[in-house]
Amino acid sequence: MSALEEQIDVKTPPLPKGLEPLQDDEESSFLTRIQDNFVKLASFLASFIPMPAILHFCRAVSPRTELEIEMDPLLGRPRIVSFLLGVISLFLLVSASAFLAFISWGLLNYFGRNPFNAIAELSADDLKAAITGIVQGTIPFIYALEFLSISQLEHFPDHFRQIAWFIQKRTAILGNLLLFGLSLIPLSVFIMALPMVFPNEAVLSDTIPTYRSRIVGLFRRLMGALTALAVLVILVAVSIELVSLLKLQKSYVSPIPAKIFPQAFLDLLPTVLVEQWHYVLICVYLLDIGLLLIIGKVPLRYNIRNISVRWLTTAMTGLAFTLVVGLLILMFSFVNGLNKVSSESGIPGNVFVLSEGSIDETFSNLGYSDINQMENERAEEDRSGRPLAKSIGIKQVNVPGSSKKVKLISKETYISVNHEVAARPGFPMRHRLLPVRAIQDAWVAAKVHNMELIDGEWFDDKPQLSADGKTTLTPCVMGEAAARKFGEDVGKPIMKIGDTVKLGELNMVVVGIMKSEGTTFGSEVWTRWERATQAYNKKTFTTVVLRVEDDKPESAEIMAYHLSTNFKNPRVRAVTETQYFEDLAKGSAAIFTVILVIAAIMAIGGIFGVMNTMFATVAQRVKDIGVLRILGFKRWQLLISFMLETLSIALLGGLVGCLIGYFADGFKMDSTLSSGNGSNKSVTIRLTVDMTIIVCAILFTLIMGRLGGLVPSLSAMRMKILDSLR
Repeated sequence: MSALEEQIDVKTPPLPKGLEPLQDDEESSFLTRIQDNFVKLASFLASFIPMPAILHFCRAVSPRTELEIEMDPLLGRPRIVSFLLGVISLFLLVSASAFLAFISWGLLNYFGRNPFNAIAELSADDLKAAITGIVQGTIPFIYALEFLSISQLEHFPDHFRQIAWFIQKRTAILGNLLLFGLSLIPLSVFIMALPMVFPNEAVLSDTIPTYRSRIVGLFRRLMGALTALAVLVILVAVSIELVSLLKLQKSYVSPIPAKIFPQAFLDLLPTVLVEQWHYVLICVYLLDIGLLLIIGKVPLRYNIRNISVRWLTTAMTGLAFTLVVGLLILMFSFVNGLNKVSSESGIPGNVFVLSEGSIDETFSNLGYSDINQMENERAEEDRSGRPLAKSIGIKQVNVPGSSKKVKLISKETYISVNHEVAARPGFPMRHRLLPVRAIQDAWVAAKVHNMELIDGEWFDDKPQLSADGKTTLTPCVMGEAAARKFGEDVGKPIMKIGDTVKLGELNMVVVGIMKSEGTTFGSEVWTRWERATQAYNKKTFTTVVLRVEDDKPESAEIMAYHLSTNFKNPRVRAVTETQYFEDLAKGSAAIFTVILVIAAIMAIGGIFGVMNTMFATVAQRVKDIGVLRILGFKRWQLLISFMLETLSIALLGGLVGCLIGYFADGFKMDSTLSSGNGSNKSVTIRLTVDMTIIVCAILFTLIMGRLGGLVPSLSAMRMKILDSLR
């Protein structure tokens, strides 16, 4: 140290804890941990390579001691041979899986045709989609074929046992997923298929002789498979017939199979099975329970006694199902309300006309003068350019009290007005956007939109004066939801005829209340076109709605195509009104998907809850299981016994949840119809709990009960008599 340093006495501050330099042994331990973690990561990634290939690759790089070669003689081969065998086995496995995926794709999409010929006829986009589907299908087939070589796990070299461990865990996970999938099969089918696994197990008879030849065993396995298939076909066929007798209409859950399976495959199935799949499934499960009770005696009295004795555990498990099903019904009733609003707002015979490129009337601008020429348009040809037997024009009706006829075409301007809500004491001023529809002829617009009045009358062109005779009031007609909103602002349940309200620069007086519940017009205010467009500085039409002569949706589609193609000044986008509101409600499809995801998450919780309960039940009743076996009950009867107990708990909790959720029917709430492209409409939705929701909720309950009950029931079935009595 220099003299200067000694005088200053410089002291180096200590390093923060954790940043001190490593000692030699600590540094070695740190590097070892890094190396171990790297090996674990590499082993995890390598475990996803199909096992026949990775086994050869491990033999190619494994150390070659005499002991290891003695345990696995294949290690004595040259390393290059093992590596080439790994490449060849990987190629063969992928090729076989791709071929099977291609055949499966061809059967699903082109059943009864040669898939090679079918794929040659595809367009470029269809070919790209086909290749994507085949590649996606190849991966499951690779791991399915890998199960054939699962016995080779014991031949992994000692240095690569970690990879074998990962493969074993992955195989166990896939096996459990397969088991969960089997739990959705009707239990009677599952029981009939037991001889495939246990050929000495009697199902339809009390006893069965032990087989001694492989041919007899193979015959029993084959008969078990055929019997299970026959029972499944009978259950589904009877369920389809029962549901077809009900003559049900399509619902909002009917398109779900189309999102999962190819359309060509669905075309091969009965229409009732595709459109009313939820009713068919619940019929299958109910018939399945009845068939189980017919097949053989099950200790039901024992199950009922256990449920009553363990009532607290049963109640807590059932409560989980109650909460899940209740929330599910509440969410589905909201989506159902959105769908009803969109379907009831559109009239099949109406054509909705917007400016070209507009997706909603909020962004439309049709001009003013030239749009009047649309009244004279007639469609002479269909969409294919073929002449129509009778041209399609705009419907005409008689004006009440007059011989004059008017065409049902309503020219309108849709305006979103920023409305200041009167502040309550202690609360800040609030703002909300209110839809105002400016119309030229209120009576014609009412006929076009099928609107009626609960109270009051339709306005005319004459302005009104306020009570003091100084303020000019603009007459307006309100939807029910809008009248209730304005009424709440002034402390009334609903606005009455003669009440006044200020919307922006317009002072309005209510002259009528529309009967508009369940439509998008419920939250709108209709008023005179001249006054509204001048006050809100929007002097062009945004929308033209017209009714075709025969009120048929087919004619409306032809007229919409004619206007979109042939009306030039200005260019327009015309669609049927039902299609317009269906597009506007596409946001509800996204909500429906979110609800399904939430339902799946809640279902996982319910499944693990009932699984935990049933595992505890099985553990507590080990000796009871042994006694039942001694009394003569077969393994499959114990399986049915525990599954029925699980389903009883699930069904009881689900029914209570349905009852609670049903009370949500009729509640009203404000929401928005949105197409996801920036266009939206404020609507008042009435939560609707219908039979479709109840059926789906009960089906959801049964599926959760099956998924959560099968594994514990199988553990009870596999238990040996002596082990259970110890």
